[in-house]
Amino acid sequence: MAINSKNDAAKALMDVNPEHYFWVCDGNVLRNIRDLQGYFPKMKKPVFDHHVNCERNDFANWISDIILDTKLAKDISKVKEKKTLARKIKERVKWLEKKAK
Repeated sequence: MAINSKNDAAKALMDVNPEHYFWVCDGNVLRNIRDLQGYFPKMKKPVFDHHVNCERNDFANWISDIILDTKLAKDISKVKEKKTLARKIKERVKWLEKKAK
């Protein structure tokens, strides 16, 4: 889904339904894109490597399929570095917050 309106942006920032929470392999649970953004600074390398590797990018999939932000999902789908992925998510959250006002 393209985020074109204030409503779209607000929806992308909201908590998802509980059945669509992102369960991190270390037991943490992410309810929305802001949770993901806030979790990156404390995410350990083995956890990141479990979810982002040459075979998959679980964060991009969750953002595409559940958050429905196809632009961000596409932007991060090939990213394999934690710092770069965290920066792109932070920038997008900032853009979404501005758009949702």
